[in-house]
Parts: sequence; C-alpha cells; structure tokens
Amino acid sequence: MSKSSATILLIEDSLTAAGLIMEMLLHTDADRWPTLAFAVDHRKSLAEGLAYLDQKKPDIVLLDLNLPDSEGLCTFARLHEYTPNIPIVILTGMEDETLGVKALQMGAQDYCTKDEISQNTLIRLVNYSIERHQLFNELEMRVERRTRELRVTNEQLENEIQERKQAEKKLQENEIRLNQQLAELNHIYNTSPVGLCILSPDLRFLRINDVMAQISGKTADEHTNKPLKEMIPEIAEQIKEFCQQIIDTDKPVLNVEIEGFVPLEPDTKKNWLASYYPVKTKDGVLLGIGATMQDITEHKQLEAQLRHSQKMESLGTLAGGIAHEFNNILGIMQGYSQLVISKMPDDSEDKSYMESIYKTGQRAVALVRQILTFSRMNEQKLRVLHIPPVIEEVLMMMRATIPTTVEIRQEIGGVAAPIFGDPAQIQQALLNLCTNAFHAMEEEGGVLTIRLEEERYRKDMKPLPHLKEGSYLKLVISDTGCGMSATEKDRIFDPFYTTKEVGKGTGLGLSITHSIIQQHKGAIAVDSVAGEGSSFYVYFPVAQDKVQNPVVIGFPEESRNGHIMVVDDEAFLTQFYEAMLAKLGYEVTVFNNSIDAFNEFQRDPSQFDLVFTDYTMPHLTGDRLSQEVLKIRPELPIVLATGYSDAISEEKARAIGIREFFIKPVEVSEFTRIIQSLMKA
Repeated sequence: MSKSSATILLIEDSLTAAGLIMEMLLHTDADRWPTLAFAVDHRKSLAEGLAYLDQKKPDIVLLDLNLPDSEGLCTFARLHEYTPNIPIVILTGMEDETLGVKALQMGAQDYCTKDEISQNTLIRLVNYSIERHQLFNELEMRVERRTRELRVTNEQLENEIQERKQAEKKLQENEIRLNQQLAELNHIYNTSPVGLCILSPDLRFLRINDVMAQISGKTADEHTNKPLKEMIPEIAEQIKEFCQQIIDTDKPVLNVEIEGFVPLEPDTKKNWLASYYPVKTKDGVLLGIGATMQDITEHKQLEAQLRHSQKMESLGTLAGGIAHEFNNILGIMQGYSQLVISKMPDDSEDKSYMESIYKTGQRAVALVRQILTFSRMNEQKLRVLHIPPVIEEVLMMMRATIPTTVEIRQEIGGVAAPIFGDPAQIQQALLNLCTNAFHAMEEEGGVLTIRLEEERYRKDMKPLPHLKEGSYLKLVISDTGCGMSATEKDRIFDPFYTTKEVGKGTGLGLSITHSIIQQHKGAIAVDSVAGEGSSFYVYFPVAQDKVQNPVVIGFPEESRNGHIMVVDDEAFLTQFYEAMLAKLGYEVTVFNNSIDAFNEFQRDPSQFDLVFTDYTMPHLTGDRLSQEVLKIRPELPIVLATGYSDAISEEKARAIGIREFFIKPVEVSEFTRIIQSLMKA
C-alpha cells in the first residue's frame, strides 16, 4: 500500500516544542499509520513563515499564536488573510486554550494544546484537518463548477426552445450531461469519509450518503423523503435547532457538536462535529440545508481520559501530602508503642493490650501505603505471602459497610500455598471485586461467596486457555445479583465503561483490578448470566519460596557509645528518637529547626558521630542540610527519613552521599540496626 505524503509548515519559535512536534510527525508508527508520511518545514517567526509561503504551498500550517513578531489572534488573522486556502491548525499552551477556540470561530481548522498533545492525537488531528479541508474545497469547487455548467445549460435551453428544430436534440444532450453530473455527485457523496446529507426546509431527507445513513442503521434509500425525526429521533431536536438558525439568519452554522445515542449502539453515547449550510437557487431561494457530520466519539473519549489523568495526578499529589503527615503521626505512635512493649514483662496483661495497639497501627501503615499505591505514587513491593489473611481483612472491611441483606460466605480454610505479590494491591483488587458484587445485589440482597482453592492449570482448560500451565491459587468471588448481558460481559474490563448510575462508580474499578492481576502474572475471567448472578475467577501463580517471618518487636541488647544529632520539625518524633537512642546508650542532641542544627554543626563539626535528619522541613530541607554537612565532613554518616515525598528517593539520597534512607514509620529493630551498623563503621 503506497503512502500518502503531506507537506507541513510548522511556525513555532520554541525549538523544544518544534523538535517534539517534528519528532512525532516524522516518526509515525507504521503499524498504526501505514498510509501516512509527512514532510515538515520549520520556521521560527511569522515573517519567515510568510516568506516561505511566497515560495511553497504546504498542505497544512501548524501555527503557534505567540511568536517573536506577532502575538495572539492577530497572528492567525494575518496568516489566514495571507493564505486563505491552506488549512491552519493552532498550537496553544494550556493557558491560551480559549484563543484556540476563538481561532476556530475565525476560520482555523482545529487547535491543540502543546502541553497535552500525544503523537496519535497530533497525527489524527493533522490528517483529519487536511482531509476535511480538501474535501470541503473539492466539494465547493465541484458544486461551483456544476452550478456554472447548469447555468450555461439553462441559457442554452432557453435558446433551444426558440429553435424548435434543435430542442429535442439539445434536451437529450442535457439529460445525458445531467445524469453524468448526478453520477459524479453521487460518487462524491458515497465515497466521502464524512457524513453528508441535504434536508428540505421542512427537515426531510432529500439526499444522504452511506456514512450519514449509518447513524440510523438504515440504508441511504430508506431515508429518501423521510422526516428527520422519524429516522434519527435521538438527535433530531439538536439538528432541528441548527437548521432553524440557518432559516432565520440565512447564514451557515459551522463546527458545532452533537451528542446522543443511536439505534446501532443504544448503550454508547456518540459525538459528532457538524456543520450546516443553506442550499439555494441562483435567485436566492432556499432549496434545502446541506449538512456534514464527522464522528468524533473517540476524540472525546481521549479528552475524557486526559481529564481523568489530570484529576488522578491532583489526587496523587494530595495523597502524598496526607501520607507524609500520617506517617509522622504513625511513627510517633508505633515508636512509643514499641518502647513501652520492650519494657513490659512477657506475662503482663497490659503488654497484650499494647501489642494490639501496635498491630492496629501496622494496619494504618498498610492503609497509607494502599492510598499511595492507588494514586500511583508508590511502586509495587512484591513478596512471598499467604493470601487468606488479606482476604479476611477485606471481608472484615466489607462486612462493616454493606447491609445485612447481603450474606457473606467464605471458603478459604486449609489453603496454605503462598503467592508472590503486593498485599496492598491485592487488597485493592479484592475490594473492587467485592464492591462490584455488592452493587449487583444492593436492591434485592443476596449471597456473596468467596472461595479459595489450589488448582493445577492446563492449556486446554476453560475459561483462560492463554494462561501458562502450572500451579495456581484460584480465587472465586460469586454473587447472586442481577448478572450481565453478553455485551456487558465483553466490555467490563474496558476503562471508563460502567453500567452503574451516576455516583455509583467511575468505570475504573474492574479495569484497575485487571491491571493489578496482570502485574502479578495472573489472570481473571468472568462467568455471568443476566438475572442469575456473576462469578469472577482470579488466578495467582503459586510461589516456590517460603513466607518470611514477621518482624519481631523489641530492641537489640547490644548498645554503643557515640554522639548523634537528630533533626526533625516534629517535636514528638524528636522526643521519641531521643528516648530510643538514649536507651541504646548514645548521647543525643535534638533540633526542631534545621537552621539551628546546621549552625551548631558549624560551631564544632567534630562533636557528632552521626546525623539523623527528616527530609521535609522549612527553611532547609533534609537533603540540603546533608549536602552542607558533607561539604564540611564528607565521611560523616547521615540517615535521611521522610513521611513521603516524590522529590526524594533512596537513589537520589545515595547520590548525595547519604548512607541510609527510609520511609517513616520504621520498625524499632530496623532503626536500631541501621544506627548501630553505621556507628560501628
């Protein structure tokens, strides 16, 4: 298949933005765009662009509105006036998006924001703009040419009427010519990628091409002389409003959006970009209304995904801030709990109470990690684990939130095989599946069953023949709810697809669940019948390694001497660190202000054997404090802690010269191990 080549003039003063756009256009994905090829010429100012247009005529111009020699809509107006017959696509920043919309109203083909554009969106935008402009130009030229020919033909007919002897012959010639013209127009209509039609003033279909006819699911012939409201009632009122505007103002209505449901896809909202034109006789009598409609549903879905991505990014930033504060609080609670536990005798009843407080705090730590995982701010930490305790914790949370009309049955006892996974991610996936099952039974009640069993999987088994052979833990989550149709079942794992009411879900739950299970090298399948409930089958590969023993609460008996500087703006935390390190025999000096800490260090750098500092502090952050300290004493061991920050990581800390890095809260045993190992060194 030969490629269609297009020449693009890019007028952009930013070399970075120009380079990125040219990279997208010149290196298209051959599998996705096998018939497209672009040649791009770049100019950095409007004057250079106009000089280029004096020499060459590109297929399309990509124009930045803010250039060194012109700004705003004036840039577009000057270029459009200079070359009105070349399509122009506006490039804007996020803050100038309103200018892009105004440029559309002034005659631009389209616009896009440079900060958000992707390669596929850019290529589609350029391709559609060129095709749409070429189609409109071709159609306008053909209609104009045919109109001129008809005018000449009519003049000839008037002369032929006067010459009776030639009338019949001339009429036959004109009939042949008209038939040829109609055939050509029909060819244009039926091969156009854009929906085209002509409506009578009372909104009946006079002509329609196959693309437009697909909206109603009927053939083009079935539309002839049929009312608009009868053929596409779902969007007829929107079209009627624009047609009435043409009748009232005698002006075209360009580039308006229409949305609605259509008979072929009754469960999917469709979006179109439409334009409407008056069709008149040479005397100005309105014959009808011409319409073009282009399906932009996929484009709107991409816009929605982008907006969701931005929303999730904002939520992630919020989650990071919450995690930092919670981890500080949990660090104090967990630290003092361990201090108290270490001082209690083993047979003390109060010790069991304190251990319960500590274990509850551990659940809070896991919850914070789950929030970070959900907001995509925490990497997966896969380890060997037993899944029954994770299931039991999920069911405990579910039981507290769902009504008693839903009975929960669990069959997970006796399964001891471990898996390799992230407990927080698995918990999220199970919560999504159980919540989905609950919503299916919310109105009528029912039974939610969770069953766990070990299974040897073979390739010939259903429902997942693509799963690798081997040993798996099979988790079955069944409900007796409303079930799903075959169409719904085929799409439940698609992002943003949901059958729930507004406020009942975003359409992301099962998609996220599917992604989590795939990342665990597992698989998920569903079996459902409308009105009879649903069953989800989740497969996790069995791990060959053993489950690691839990961390033991307590302090190592070995202690050391030395002077440690502790810096943290959280006073309760510095008090805990001081008490814990003093218990180990170290001399401790604490600071709640990093500036004061550095001033003291400068006064006598040799007095400290180790610096332990928090990352997030006003005036002087932990990493900057560490850098200043290491300039004076490069060999001094430094430990950096953080409740959470996406600006620092273990790799970045070690690159500075920091010896150890951890996320708060940390186990006392792990903390003392780190301190003692550094003090020994």
